[in-house]
Amino acid sequence: MGISGNRLLTERAGNPYPGVAGLDRVDREVFGRSGVETVIPLEGINDVSEDATAEQLVRGYERLVRRAHAHGVRVLGGTLTS
Repeated sequence: MGISGNRLLTERAGNPYPGVAGLDRVDREVFGRSGVETVIPLEGINDVSEDATAEQLVRGYERLVRRAHAHGVRVLGGTLTS
């Protein structure tokens, strides 16, 4: 499943890409689906464009990884693209 234009850490309001933060929807959209074995999170560049720090992103990804592992899901890291 892929979703474009959102953020990992915070909600993105307004146009053109409103959306719930990745950390707030990952349980429903990833861990709530049967058969998920691996997740490849590629969110964060929109957080950076809104002044998120590297430390904030690292903490956010650490939260996501801990939650994935608690569900028995493997996490593969990817490069943030612009």
